Amino acid sequence: MDSTAPLYSAIVGCGTTGCFLLSLLRQSQARAKLVAIDDNSGSLEMSAADQQVLARPGEKLKADIGSFEVVFVVFDPSEGDSLAYARDVASRASTEGAYVYGFAINKTGSSLAEADVAPGFGGMAIVDAAWVLEKRGDGDEERALHIAFNFAAHTLTFLTAAIDSGDLPVSPFREITSAGTAGFAATHLSEAESVYAMTMSKIDSPQVKSGFVFIDAATGDVLARRIFLRVAAGLPRESNLSMLRVGGLAPFKIMVMLVH
Repeated sequence: MDSTAPLYSAIVGCGTTGCFLLSLLRQSQARAKLVAIDDNSGSLEMSAADQQVLARPGEKLKADIGSFEVVFVVFDPSEGDSLAYARDVASRASTEGAYVYGFAINKTGSSLAEADVAPGFGGMAIVDAAWVLEKRGDGDEERALHIAFNFAAHTLTFLTAAIDSGDLPVSPFREITSAGTAGFAATHLSEAESVYAMTMSKIDSPQVKSGFVFIDAATGDVLARRIFLRVAAGLPRESNLSMLRVGGLAPFKIMVMLVH
C-alpha cells in the first residue's frame, strides 16, 4: 500500500478467514487501509494489517476504523464470532457515514443462509467455495477454496483501486449494490458468452435487479458495447445495469457483479 496515496476505502478482515484474506491483499498492495480483528494473536500477525485488533470475549471491540467512504468487511459467517465482529464494525462505520459492504466467504462444508447474514450491511457480496467445488466437479475442496480466496482478494484489490482512482465513483457503487446480495462471474476472454463459465456463487439471472459489467480498459468502443449488450440480454429488461471500462481487471477481460 502506498501511504502517500489518497485512500477512500478500508478493508476489515474478521476472524481467521478475514485475516488470511488481508494477508493476500497485503501481497497484492490493495489501495485501502487494512484492519484485522480476531481473538487469536497469531491470525492478527499473519494478516500483516495496518491495524490489528485483538477481540476479547465479553468486551466490545476497541477498533477505530477511521473515516472512509466505503468500508469492506470480509468474513466467514460460519466461523466463531466473525459475523458478530463484522456487524459491530458495520454499525460503527455506518455511524461515521461510510457505506459498509459485506464480503462473505462461504467455505466448502458449510451452509450460507443469505437472510441470516445480510442484515446489518449496506450491501453484501458472496464468494462461495462450495459453489466453485460443485461447478468444477472434481471433488478437490482445497483447490476450490484456493480459487475462492484468490478471486476474493483480486476483486477487493480491483474494487478499492477503482474507487481510489475515481473509475468507480462511490455514489453509483452504493446505488447499484445496496440492499441486495451480489454474485460474481468473470472470463479471461473478450466474449460475453463465456462470462458465466466462471462464477463465484450461484447467479439466478431472472432475479437480478442491478449490477456492473466491468470491461478491460483496452477493449475497443464497439466491442465493449457489444459485450455489454450481450450480458444485458440475459437479464431482466428492468434491471439497472451499468458498464465501466476500467484498468486493473487483468487477468480478466470481463467481470460482472450482479445484485439480486
